[in-house]
Amino acid sequence: MFLQRKVASLVANVKTAVFNIRVTDNSNSSNVRKVKCPQCGLLALYSPENPARPFCSDRCKLIDLGEWASEGYKVPVQAQEYNEKELEQLYEALNDGESDDSK
Repeated sequence: MFLQRKVASLVANVKTAVFNIRVTDNSNSSNVRKVKCPQCGLLALYSPENPARPFCSDRCKLIDLGEWASEGYKVPVQAQEYNEKELEQLYEALNDGESDDSK
């Protein structure tokens, strides 16, 4: 239990240090918008000086890209069922469209 608290404390300190470096690195940060990184939740500068925006770093950007590539994120799609008559109509419509293009 003690070790877990110590590790959590160290992680929090590292996140704070990284956050401070990123935020104070910008010389004119008074009017720069800060947004929450969609991956880790740290605040990140949303300006041209941060090429990874809206992410805080290239690492978070690549983690997010990997999730999309491995289909970890999916857009929900409602399954649609067709009866036989509807399928025949769709098939005929597709065939009619092909024959019109060849004329």
